[in-house]
Amino acid sequence: MKCVACQSEAFVDRGGYKYIMGDAWVKFAPALRLYECMDCHTTQVDHKALNLDAVIAYYGGSYRGDGHSATSGGGFEKKVKRGVGLLKTGGRYLGKAPREVYEFGAGHLANLEAARRIWPDAVLMCDDADKGAIGSHDFLQYTPLDQLDHKLDLLLMCHVLEHLIDPVAELRKLAQHIAPGGMLVIEVPNKPWPSVNRQKSHDPHITFFTRSSIARMFEQNLSDLFEVKETGTSGEIEATGLKAFLKENLRFAKRRLTKMTNIHVTNPVPPPEWVFETRDDERGATLRLVAKRI
Repeated sequence: MKCVACQSEAFVDRGGYKYIMGDAWVKFAPALRLYECMDCHTTQVDHKALNLDAVIAYYGGSYRGDGHSATSGGGFEKKVKRGVGLLKTGGRYLGKAPREVYEFGAGHLANLEAARRIWPDAVLMCDDADKGAIGSHDFLQYTPLDQLDHKLDLLLMCHVLEHLIDPVAELRKLAQHIAPGGMLVIEVPNKPWPSVNRQKSHDPHITFFTRSSIARMFEQNLSDLFEVKETGTSGEIEATGLKAFLKENLRFAKRRLTKMTNIHVTNPVPPPEWVFETRDDERGATLRLVAKRI
């Protein structure tokens, strides 16, 4: 096994994947283990243990409905605000309003709604989205990448790379569709090893990046195609130390009690601080990387 970010073979076994709140996902990929790269500190599952046919079936079936609240009123608007901050970060380096914005793996479409608000004249495209979301967004063009007859000004990948077995190979393919000087804008969860098994959602993540490891992946494997312009974090600001321990255990108790009694239990901790702009630190729950196509 090689690290997906730096190609190292030096790993430490960090134990079993705990599948917190991942009742559906565990049925399709049971008994996974987690391995941390000792060179760049990316964490990943053992890919040989994955049944790819089962994983693809999960994505094509129950994945969209497993606890995702992105299209609900408050959740969707929060993600739009996140998308505005993310796209503005990429737009700073483009130097002009993009002619089009393409999202690879668009899902709930909040990011393309954010693009519509920032650049109302841009053509907005994607290859994939929630069926329920597509019907309510008539400004969108559904166009698979291999059907495009031109190269893009801005391509967005928001919470996609963490689902891929070979993110470098996918990025090299995507680079073919970005114009020279165009921007690639990426967001993934910020998951240094100690936080990996505190995953709160059903999402079937199999690769867990840190700010330094995703930057190293580009430097070591993609520098012939991309120049990294900026990395940073955003989203929920992680608590640290005793405060983090207490908050996490209170949240866990709330989830368990709600599940056992089927009665909604009021959250015992105050809502976390959220930052939608890109911060130059490692504290945010999500990582951002902006790269220019060479």
